[in-house]
Amino acid sequence: MKLFKNLALCGGMLLAGCIQTKPWGRAEFYYDTRGMSSATIMGGATDLPLGTDFFGFIDEFSKKDNLDNLQDPYLEAKLYRKIEIGDKNSFLGRSFGPAVEYDRDFVLSRGIARLGLTFEPNLSQYVDDLFLGTNIYPFASENAGVQIGLYGFKGFLDRKFILDGFIDVNPQDRKPKIVTELLGGVSFMNVWEKLKDFYMVSEVRYNDYLEDRFGVGFGLAVYFK
Repeated sequence: MKLFKNLALCGGMLLAGCIQTKPWGRAEFYYDTRGMSSATIMGGATDLPLGTDFFGFIDEFSKKDNLDNLQDPYLEAKLYRKIEIGDKNSFLGRSFGPAVEYDRDFVLSRGIARLGLTFEPNLSQYVDDLFLGTNIYPFASENAGVQIGLYGFKGFLDRKFILDGFIDVNPQDRKPKIVTELLGGVSFMNVWEKLKDFYMVSEVRYNDYLEDRFGVGFGLAVYFK
């Protein structure tokens, strides 16, 4: 019950203000090989006021070997504005601009605010159904330091197969801290046409901030348009 209450609350936080825009979302449920379960709600919207876009997600993880007790959520929310440079449908047309991000582990008393730039070039004219972007955050509260991130998505065969993922690098330490997830999914479309937005997924995960850094998740993802 706590899981669904938290996900409903946090999902509402992510999608608030997205009505009358172009929202999208995804829900994921996993078993992780480290003996944990996890749930994620992810979403975003474009064409918000002042030409801004929004992206965010909420993660919840259980403690090891306690699969039915998910803990306080982790939130990441990004608001950004891409500036038009010439034709907006060109490679650099609407790809680059300022971004602000808020990261919050609800176990801690305060979150981290980051300020920087985002770059999302238009690659659709070169490779079908490919999206790549990067964030560079040189400024952060709580002495969190610089963060560089790369993220992307690729669909295959009318999205019967998908690849999705990200990597965040925090280079301020002598040994940079890395957090990365790479998801591969297969659509249920071959089972029943009406389930084309449901995917069986596997996700490779690595997190330098955890004692048990490496794991693989297996589960289900649902896409909302």
